[in-house]
Amino acid sequence: MTGLGVHSEVGRLREVLTGVGIPETLMRQLLPTLPAGLGPASDPEAILLAAVDAVLADYEAACRGG
Repeated sequence: MTGLGVHSEVGRLREVLTGVGIPETLMRQLLPTLPAGLGPASDPEAILLAAVDAVLADYEAACRGG
């Protein structure tokens, strides 16, 4: 996906998650180590953004390592 496709997918994901909780088992799969302040009652968008941040940090570390 590129350009507007990404934005429309993110918007659709946000709509689907409105008012929905993410089960703790899924949260643990997305984020084995939960950042401070995140838990089962956290906003689903915050959990997903934290998961994306973790993936990007891992990717950056892998790129630096060779």
